[in-house]
Amino acid sequence: MNLANRNSRLVRGALAALTLLTAIVTLTIGGNDIHLTRVAGDCVNLLPATGLLPLPAPASAPCEAKYTENGVNELDRRIDETLINVD
Repeated sequence: MNLANRNSRLVRGALAALTLLTAIVTLTIGGNDIHLTRVAGDCVNLLPATGLLPLPAPASAPCEAKYTENGVNELDRRIDETLINVD
């Protein structure tokens, strides 16, 4: 990924702060484009299907039930849309 060509004030400001004396640079990758925190909240199953409790199908596979419709995985679609913007 070539960050120097990004049209963002934040990226330009971060790159401008780099000097020959810069020893460490960190890069973070977030999940904002696919709303990852919301997805995590939807997908974390605090009562996994262990056979001890009779759980309905959506509770045993909350992500699949919520993010798949007509055979289309919504999360895959969001990731594919985001990848278009990555060099």
